[in-house]
Amino acid sequence: MPTINPRDRDITVIVKAKDLYNETDYPPTEAQMDNNTSLLEDGGLGNDFGNPNKNFETIVFMNKRVCWTITLNDPLGVDKGYTIALVEVFHNPTEGNPNFFNTDPLTVNRGTGKVCGTIARSPLLPDMDDSYTIQFTVHDGTTTKTYNLDPKLRVKSTT
Repeated sequence: MPTINPRDRDITVIVKAKDLYNETDYPPTEAQMDNNTSLLEDGGLGNDFGNPNKNFETIVFMNKRVCWTITLNDPLGVDKGYTIALVEVFHNPTEGNPNFFNTDPLTVNRGTGKVCGTIARSPLLPDMDDSYTIQFTVHDGTTTKTYNLDPKLRVKSTT
């Protein structure tokens, strides 16, 4: 069995801000969220627009950091005039879904715009999934709307 090199992880949320903001439903349906958001990991793996975010899973490691950033899909084109910002990342407390982080919720660093947290060290966590929510806003110049995105994390053991 190959050894996995534990490391910090970075995840970027990419948003089609104009399209998401102007969806007829608010809050948007899961399909509307999937069509207007994409996730990209530091290693280049991603979840393209239109694919279910709830199935997107990032491998993380105990005692290592995970950071989220957010960016517009087309800042000089369609999304010009819209601003987006991360708000927080929080655990979805359901049976069999342990909180992976040392704190909850994880809040945005106003200086960097990132949300970061450290995976707890626990013998219960290896090879478990965590359902969590990334909360962000889209602002059109006059009004701000808040959105929730719900992908997964999986803690991997290092051997």
